This record gives sequence, structure tokens and C-alpha cells, in this order.
Amino acid sequence: MRFFFFLVLALASVKGQLPEISKVVCVGQVQGCPCYAGEKDEKNYKLLLYHNEAVTHQKASTERVQIRSNERSIPACWMDKDMLRPSSFAPVLVSPLADLLSHVPLPLDQLLEDSLDGSQMVSAGWFWPTYYHLALEDFHPGPPVAVKDARGKIIARASADFLRQVTWQGSGISSEGLRIRYAGRSGVFDLYPDTIWGYGAGQGYTVLPYRTIAVHLSSFCNKLAGNWKGCSRGKVIGIMGFIPRIRKLGIRMPGGSKHDGYFCLTDTGAPAYIRPDRIDIFTGAHGGGNPYLPPERRGNALLDGGLRALVPSDWRLWRSPDDRVFCDPKDLPRDPLRPQPTECSHDYHTVAYDKRLEIQIPFRNGEPIRCKKGL
Repeated sequence: MRFFFFLVLALASVKGQLPEISKVVCVGQVQGCPCYAGEKDEKNYKLLLYHNEAVTHQKASTERVQIRSNERSIPACWMDKDMLRPSSFAPVLVSPLADLLSHVPLPLDQLLEDSLDGSQMVSAGWFWPTYYHLALEDFHPGPPVAVKDARGKIIARASADFLRQVTWQGSGISSEGLRIRYAGRSGVFDLYPDTIWGYGAGQGYTVLPYRTIAVHLSSFCNKLAGNWKGCSRGKVIGIMGFIPRIRKLGIRMPGGSKHDGYFCLTDTGAPAYIRPDRIDIFTGAHGGGNPYLPPERRGNALLDGGLRALVPSDWRLWRSPDDRVFCDPKDLPRDPLRPQPTECSHDYHTVAYDKRLEIQIPFRNGEPIRCKKGL
């Protein structure tokens, strides 16, 4: 009880130091909504902010809040309170468990099933990235509830908020150190060994920090059809991909080396988000770049090194606060930098054109180079 009392005091102390973060509410307004130069300015707006853009509160008046964007380097401005939706997060900035886990990327020679000697690069096209990571109960505390497997057996106890994050991210680590995986059915989970970070899309592959990408599997067969005969969704799992931009950026990784740009395509994701030209990069227990969290919890080595990822405000048209509108692929601009009025330009293809990444696949003798299983 005494420990719990001091924990509550510590959390309360931290909470007083944390920023107040909100999401801009601007549904149906592609051009954004006004943020004013002054607290009482009624006519001249200073900036336009977009729906779901993350902002940090600076100070507040009766009807407005002075805010700064977490996503753009723009001046502070004043926005009506009813156009801000508070972001909720636990008053926790660090996880002792995350600091104990090694995020050093596996060396390339240990990653490969065979060498790259004699291989040739084939472009799979352009993709837009996001990041995903293990959920940590340290960041999602709460009263413990039963964690059940497919037979209804209680296999652990953890907070309900943490389990929601496990369902979203796929896997997580409880405050007791248990590895918990979402089993694909609502409210059903299982445990997995602490010798691996997590499972991939099958066939014996696991996920590895800064080495695993989740992709839309079937789309790769379409993109590589001219170079890969007999491709199928299952064959894509485990092939190696190379992202030239990551090597070019020279991003310093945990352990001190620079990332070489190589990844394993060993995971997939929800089709509503991991579409044919979208990828998700696994960052272990490091942050996924969530702009609605304090800075201490957002970052990872790639993001901090300049590899920007998609955020919700890269979709400018929303039907409701949480229902984004995607452009139909046939209506995308021929030139994303100069979209025509009749073309669809309100989603990431145009808005975040600069965030795109080319993925190249190394081939030898008509087959792609593969990553090892069971790492």
C-alpha cells in the first residue's frame, strides 16, 4: 500500500509537467480551419490547421486556446476550444522494460538466407511508411483484467487499455514481463516466448526491430510480375527489400552503426491501412511517432534520423472525426506536385508526396533473395 501511495504521488507529479495535447477538429474542410493570431481576433486568421493535426496547448482563455502544431514548424495561434479534442495518455514518460531490451539491428550477414552476391535490384515501386511497435503495459496502466486464450483459460492479468493496444499493435509486453499476442479474435490472446520480439505473417518468421516491414503481400506479386513468375501471396513472406533513402540518410542506429537500408518483408497488417502502397516499419519497443503523445514517447531511431512517416492529418478529407476518405487510385493526380482540379488530391499521395520511399527487391536467377527463418 505504501508503494502504491508513492507511485500515485509520482504519477501526479509527472502529470503536472506533461503537455496538454489535442487533435484539431475540422471535419469536411480540405483546406483546414482557422487558427487566429490573437486571443480575441474574429476576422483575420493566422493559419489553417487540418483535421486531426496534433497540437500542444500553450495557454488558454475563456473561449480559445493558444496552440502550437506538433507536426509543423509554424507560429503559435489561437483556436476555439470547441475545435480541439483532448488526447488521452497515461502520465508515464519512460518504461524501464524498454530500456532493457536491445534494439541493435541484426547484422545483414546474419539476416540473410544466402549472400547478395550476383543479385540485381528490381524496383517494387513507391510506398508510404508508418511505424509499429510492441505495446508496453508500462505506458497503459490500469486495474488488471483477465487475459484469456481461445479456450477461455486465464493466462495472465493486465490492464484493459494495454490489451486494446496489443489488439492494435499485434503483440505487447505486460508489466510482469509476459509476451502477449493478439490471437485474431476479439478478446482472445496467447503467450509467446521472451526469446523473440514477436511473430510475423507466418512460415516461421519473426519480427525484428529496424529490420521488419509489414506489407500488403498480394500487391507485391502485381508489382514484380514481370520479374517473378509463379509469385503468390505466401511466397512474398520473407523476401528481402532495400530502401535506398534510408541508406542515403545515414541514420545512426542503436549500437552505433548506420542503417544499411535492408529489411525483411515478413509481416502484414490490417487491409484498411496497409494498402498496396503502404508499409509499416517495426521499431521494437521504441515509439511509433504518434504525434498525440509527449515528445519523450514519440521517437524512434529512424524517425529521429529524418525518416518521416504518415500521420492522420496527411488525409485532409474526413467524413467524421475518425473516418478518413481515401482517394480512388484511378483519380490520383498524374503529377502529384501539380494536381488538376478534377483529380483527387486530398490524401497522402499528394499531401505527403515527399514521404514516399522506393523499395527495391534483390533478385538472383529469377527469384528474390530471402531472409532467414526463426531469428
